[in-house]
Amino acid sequence: SSFLELLPAVISQVIDEIEIEQRLAHTEQALKTSESNFRQIFEQSGRAIFVQQEASFVLINSAFEELFEYSKDELLSDDFDFLELVHDEFRDKIKSRELNRLLGNSVKKDFDFQAISKSGRIIDAVVSTSKITWNGKSASLGILNDVTEYKKFQDEIRKSAKLESLGFLASGVA
Repeated sequence: SSFLELLPAVISQVIDEIEIEQRLAHTEQALKTSESNFRQIFEQSGRAIFVQQEASFVLINSAFEELFEYSKDELLSDDFDFLELVHDEFRDKIKSRELNRLLGNSVKKDFDFQAISKSGRIIDAVVSTSKITWNGKSASLGILNDVTEYKKFQDEIRKSAKLESLGFLASGVA
């Protein structure tokens, strides 16, 4: 008779455990889906995206690799110095900005600079950075836009406007 008295409690406990396992399986599936969605956004973005801790990259997407012409292994290596990606004329500006950020000083979220690819191609870039926590440590999330073609287009428009105004002045003189 004591077994029959315990039976409802045992059945209730088994049902609770099954429900917990079902919720856990559902949560694991939701986590896998979320991770897959994030990975797709990260990898399919046309923008170069990176996470940097101290002077090292800890995460980069394929657009970053393509833009700078370095492999993921090269960029994520502890030996890789991110300043190799910065044109000489902008290194002091970037070092100063990074030092201020590390010291906790406020720095502009968006800034422009000239970068340089592995082959030496100069890249006009605008980067937007945010402070994040990555694996329990402070880090920077960056999204970099290559604006080289845009700047060339702007320069052509300026040159065209100058020539047009010179032509207008010359026609007024004649």
